[in-house]
Amino acid sequence: MLVDRQYTEQEISKQRDLVADYAAATAVADFSPGPWWGFNGVRTLVLTPDSLHVLQTRPFSRAMRLRRSIPLASIESASWRTRRTWTGEAVHMRVVADGHVRGFTSKYQQGADLATRLASATG
Repeated sequence: MLVDRQYTEQEISKQRDLVADYAAATAVADFSPGPWWGFNGVRTLVLTPDSLHVLQTRPFSRAMRLRRSIPLASIESASWRTRRTWTGEAVHMRVVADGHVRGFTSKYQQGADLATRLASATG
């Protein structure tokens, strides 16, 4: 079973400061780059009507930065699947943009929601 993630007001404020069109965001979720949750850090993905924004929290601080924004028009495909792990379930999302394949893993229900919306927006 996927875990439901609740963002604090402070986290939402940081996200709003970094993403200009945050008010139009259709989904927000925490993902790890790669096939394992938390192994390569955690990124917050914000899906807006025209872009997928990747936010990164800096290690050993609470500072957050905008790592990249990927226009939806440049995303060739997005797919996802749920798999069982030894701690529960995880969502693995695969995004192909500008010829680069990026994999993300989330253990949150919001990850499945974001993956579904991204796949429908780009497919």
